[in-house]
Amino acid sequence: MKSNIEEIVLSQTGSLSCRVISESMMPILKVGDRVSIVKVQDLNDLNRFDIVVYRIQSKFYCHFVWQMNLIEKRET
Repeated sequence: MKSNIEEIVLSQTGSLSCRVISESMMPILKVGDRVSIVKVQDLNDLNRFDIVVYRIQSKFYCHFVWQMNLIEKRET
């Protein structure tokens, strides 16, 4: 997969700032709000109601964390 500018900025600085362009997270996030995206090193650091951002192809999506279903790695 080819790197884009968002990936480069996030990997070099550890954060990325962008504007909300959708009403999907209303009333918490409004169109035009500026948000900072910070890369999480450990999924165990996430809590219920945190807002997570992920990318599918060239689009970013954000959702609330409602429940965590982590699977621990087993030693073989």
